[in-house]
Amino acid sequence: MIKFDEYIQKIRFAREKINVVMAYSDCLPGNVDTEGLVRNLSFICLEPFSLKDAKVIMSLACPDGYNDFDVNVAFKKIEDLFGEDCKVMLARESSVCIYVRPASRVWLSRDSKMRGIADEVSFEPGFNAFRLWWD
Repeated sequence: MIKFDEYIQKIRFAREKINVVMAYSDCLPGNVDTEGLVRNLSFICLEPFSLKDAKVIMSLACPDGYNDFDVNVAFKKIEDLFGEDCKVMLARESSVCIYVRPASRVWLSRDSKMRGIADEVSFEPGFNAFRLWWD
């Protein structure tokens, strides 16, 4: 039998997955949101996902990518840089945005490791996460 806490977590996950896909509704095959009535250009999912779950969700939301964002390339770079145990908050700030919380301390050299991971990279103390943004 499923425990109440597990049940609530599954509901939260399903709700947040729907919210992310809706925020990127103009990216779905066939551009189902031609009027822009559903998409959300200023969205952040405060429920952190595992790297694996986040990749699945973004594959649903942006199956063909979005401008410079390619799901497989981006998540491979995130895993290489932050590790597979990091937590990810999916967002849309006009374009694709992902907040990454490393599972452990990460020492980064802005010149060597951060170059090429995204169009913009910054650390956001309010979220205690690295903000990655693609144009």
